[in-house]
Amino acid sequence: MISVISTPHRILLITGLALLLFIGIYRTSGSTSTGVAEPGFVIPDELPVMTIVHGPLSVMRDNETRTLERGDTLLPGDEMETCAGQFAVIDFQSTGYMIVHPVSNVKLDAGENIVRLRNADIHLEQRVNSSGVMPKIACYDAEVSATYHATDTISFGMQCRGESGITISIHRGSLLLQSNSRRYDLAQGMAVSGRATSDTYTEVSQPGRPVFTDFIENESLRMDEEPSSRSFRWRPVSMTDQFLIHIYSPFAERPVHQIRYVNNNEFAVDSLLPGSYHIRVLAVDYYGVTGNWSEPLPFDYLP
Repeated sequence: MISVISTPHRILLITGLALLLFIGIYRTSGSTSTGVAEPGFVIPDELPVMTIVHGPLSVMRDNETRTLERGDTLLPGDEMETCAGQFAVIDFQSTGYMIVHPVSNVKLDAGENIVRLRNADIHLEQRVNSSGVMPKIACYDAEVSATYHATDTISFGMQCRGESGITISIHRGSLLLQSNSRRYDLAQGMAVSGRATSDTYTEVSQPGRPVFTDFIENESLRMDEEPSSRSFRWRPVSMTDQFLIHIYSPFAERPVHQIRYVNNNEFAVDSLLPGSYHIRVLAVDYYGVTGNWSEPLPFDYLP
């Protein structure tokens, strides 16, 4: 005898089979991850990779503190905190990267493409000709967020410190600052400072752009030379409290970054493996407002 399944039971059977298939696909797709994302988030094709600049980094994941090393993968919901003197770089792979300054708390949102800052300084750099979408940046304790115009390749610095004090400096491109009920269009070369609590922002002056001196492009530096012979120098910049040095290798298979603050207009290269690098410099004033990056200079570092 052939039994006939009624329509309601047929619907339940099909629904159950579809649910089992979905669970199987979900488990398979997530099996290669190094951790577990917070519930409700679909793991993207390209997860950000952590490049640790100075030592291991503490990350809160699934209510547990973990230690990440250079090259480890970050997951949605991860909350990281740099200590004094420690820089880190979040590499969004084909899209761009974010420099996280010392004593900064940064969290990757579990449900949206947002990076939330709490007591943090960051610099965000979108790769030229990138087709991906950079994350929106939001102050963790206030309804303040920065989004970008689709036609721009963006580069900017943002500081989110005590009592929601915020500074933003636009180095390249333009962005939209959304603060509670107000919207501010910020063009390239602009810098603003304000507080989310008062919802007011005023335009402020940026420090100048450093210009290198006494250096020949593609010059070779040798690690066994005296510091004065492997130093970069640039012209003094008014309104500057310190300079941010960024050395990176655009040719390395794995990203290489060396980032430091210096108080004068000179920097001696050290602690690098032999290879080809670029160096650039950024001026920072007393309030954390940044100017534009210098033109990057390529150089070779030889044993």
